[in-house]
Amino acid sequence: METKIVKYNLLEEQMIELYTQGLSRQEIALKLDVPIKVVNRTFSKPNIKEKIAEIVELRELMLKEKQTAILEELTDTMVSKARENGDLTSLLNKNRDILDVIYATDKLNKEQEKKRLGTSDQNVMINILNQLAGDENE
Repeated sequence: METKIVKYNLLEEQMIELYTQGLSRQEIALKLDVPIKVVNRTFSKPNIKEKIAEIVELRELMLKEKQTAILEELTDTMVSKARENGDLTSLLNKNRDILDVIYATDKLNKEQEKKRLGTSDQNVMINILNQLAGDENE
């Protein structure tokens, strides 16, 4: 498998760096003192689009990882406190009970798995139907 090395010019590198810092296209144009058209044109280049997509995906993964860690910590804290009180049923029937936390964690993990596999609910159903119908190329 051949790895393609992508080289960016100085302006492209600066734009990518500013984008990773969370700046909008308009803010990037102002910061680099270039017209917004230049930023938009640069961001529409295939190699830049790919890099931006990678950055966005990485941000999403990092955010979901952080959210999962918070939910796990919250779950552990709630369970520990309930065990200290000697009654796990105290975790139920509150505004936000342990089942809500577990459900949110499970939903987040399922979304991460779908993203990793490149599927969605609709894609899964289409894949199953295609498998049942059989591939005409086989």
